[in-house]
Amino acid sequence: MPQTGCKRQKVTSDIAKEDNPEDDDDDTSSTAVKQARRGKAGVGGTPPAMVLGQGAGSKQAGVAVLQLAASSSSAAKLAKELDASEKVSLGVTQMLKKVEDNAQLAMVTQKLFRSHLSKVESRLTPELAALYTHGYDGTNVTPGVRMYEELDKQLAKLKSLEGLIRCFAATEGKDSTAQALEAEHKLATDAGIVVASVVQTSVCARGFKECLDAHKFSECAEILDRSSDHVYGVSHMPSEEQASSLQSQLMLVNIVGLLKTGTEIAKDKTDEIKVATRTAAGILSELFKAVNAAGCEVSDKVMDTSVKRLERLVHIATSKAPIPEETLAKAEARPSYGRVRNTLYFMTIKFDV
Repeated sequence: MPQTGCKRQKVTSDIAKEDNPEDDDDDTSSTAVKQARRGKAGVGGTPPAMVLGQGAGSKQAGVAVLQLAASSSSAAKLAKELDASEKVSLGVTQMLKKVEDNAQLAMVTQKLFRSHLSKVESRLTPELAALYTHGYDGTNVTPGVRMYEELDKQLAKLKSLEGLIRCFAATEGKDSTAQALEAEHKLATDAGIVVASVVQTSVCARGFKECLDAHKFSECAEILDRSSDHVYGVSHMPSEEQASSLQSQLMLVNIVGLLKTGTEIAKDKTDEIKVATRTAAGILSELFKAVNAAGCEVSDKVMDTSVKRLERLVHIATSKAPIPEETLAKAEARPSYGRVRNTLYFMTIKFDV
């Protein structure tokens, strides 16, 4: 009887296995189930999902848990990197605002510019680019994708602006020429960057001075002519008022510079002073002839406020006695370009031209 009972138990067990083939797992699965029943699930590093489930379902649950943990970690890292990128982007935006302002453009030094450029480049590495696009399904734009696009646009703008910042600050060499600054100005504006009008002013001023130094007087007149389309012309200023103002400023600055000719020479070297002042007078004379021939009108309204200063500078440049009031009155009555032309007449008297 005992033996028969044992045999029946074995048969029953075998039948049970045939009816439930999934119960015929290896010892590891059996052990896991026993551990779960004893409240020891997860002991020895076994994932909870593998303990509480069986077979393929257990493995899928484990993968899901790991994926969830990885997703949470990526989200936290993305949030941290987005915050850092936002600060960099804001700094660039503020700098570009300064580039638009005449009073603040000079504050954008090459050192400051390179610093912002370097920061943007550091936020667009392949690793960060992959992080920015995390979770993007091609439809709804995520904050990460939006930040990536903003930084990419800012980098393109900075690359287009780099040469302008360098040339605007240059005082010598090729970068200091009107041609170099004009080319970089065009590159920046073509890229959609709003640039302060003082840059165009500098282009005109450099071009005018270069032509004057090369005795290209006709070209100087073209630059001054508001109806001319000369590449360095005042006509490229944003408004008619600014063009008119710049025209007068160019005249004043260069007239003053020529009137001061000879002041750097010792007063006892009269022959050298005489040669220098005669040369300066000759240059101014040719300049006004070219302006007259071109039919270019100079705005007396703007120039009037500085004429008295010019009269005093004549005395400083020549180290002679002040011009008699009678002579000034005669000059005032002469038909000319207004008081600007009279100033040239004062000079011819003082230099005995």
